[in-house]
Amino acid sequence: MLERKNPYTKGASELKKGFIGFFSALICGFGLLYVSAQYTNNLQRWYWRDRRISRQATDQSRGT
Repeated sequence: MLERKNPYTKGASELKKGFIGFFSALICGFGLLYVSAQYTNNLQRWYWRDRRISRQATDQSRGT
């Protein structure tokens, strides 16, 4: 009976480790996605703001 019980508990602990690793990997992946999304969002915002400012500057130099 002990021999039968041993592999089961071993498998359960390995399964638990696997779940913990899987969830931590998921959280890490989502965190990276979120950070990269924020970063690209900020980049786009700066880019468009710069474009708008440069467009206004060219319009002013044209005298429109």
